[in-house]
Amino acid sequence: GTPVKRLTEEYRVKLLLNASRHPQANPTERTNKTLISMLRAYIKDNHRVWDHELPKIGFALRSAVSEATGYSPAYLTFGRELNATGSGFSLLRDWSDVPEIPEDRPTDHLKKLKDIYRIVKNNLDKAHRRNEKYY
Repeated sequence: GTPVKRLTEEYRVKLLLNASRHPQANPTERTNKTLISMLRAYIKDNHRVWDHELPKIGFALRSAVSEATGYSPAYLTFGRELNATGSGFSLLRDWSDVPEIPEDRPTDHLKKLKDIYRIVKNNLDKAHRRNEKYY
């Protein structure tokens, strides 16, 4: 088969086709529309600096709570919200300043994320059913 077909089979990806010329039905196109709106808001009249604004836009997209999932992409990826103030980047004076982490904390954290992923899946299923009415 084609390279794309082999790749989708290897990674067990199900290709979904949508109607051409109907971008509302394509989540990527909806995200692109949001990205374009954000770029316009950030660059205002100075179109030469759009690439300088990408880190801010990326941060905004990663830290915004999704209406569909109920969580931000950053939280679902890292298990925590992103630090917007930079206070988490202060220099350590010595290793005694590093807080101790209980041994069971990572395990508890993984259990919590597993529960959150279950909630997100349910929220996405609800959003999908709701969106079927509109798209």
